[in-house]
Amino acid sequence: MPDNFDITAVRYGFIKPSLDAHTLGITSAAELLKECGYEVIIADDKTGRALEEYRHEAKRKEVIDWIRQNRINRLGLSYRLDQEDAVNMVGFLLEEMKQQHLLAHQGGPVATVFFGGLPGTCEKIQSIFRGLVKTFIGGETVRETLMLLDVPEDKMPQDILQGSRYDDER
Repeated sequence: MPDNFDITAVRYGFIKPSLDAHTLGITSAAELLKECGYEVIIADDKTGRALEEYRHEAKRKEVIDWIRQNRINRLGLSYRLDQEDAVNMVGFLLEEMKQQHLLAHQGGPVATVFFGGLPGTCEKIQSIFRGLVKTFIGGETVRETLMLLDVPEDKMPQDILQGSRYDDER
């Protein structure tokens, strides 16, 4: 871990396998977080390809290296294709993160792992990983999204909150 790894600065990182063309969820979440004043890093294609090949230890190490090099402490994953592949991807990556002592409950920097995907996949991930991963199925209001991303309400811009309240009331 770099000496300058400041775990007090919240830094979000988002990764999706490069074969998954769906980017709207990541883009939307990244823009919302930036509006709240957070730094957001979206993984490059090389890292996306490494995540795709999660079964290979060397490729998982590439993803771990990306997390460390970018000082990520809130990690978002997205995958909207095959359910079993998504569950395996999350499982392999979480196991690697545990082995590398990256998770906050182990004293590591990564406080939260998020996953955005299809509803059935999210349900299965919640069932298997029991609280280790927060999931997004799509359709969450802006406020719900930010709350799931661990953004305190006092960091949310008022225009976002007012727009979300309107959506919540509908």
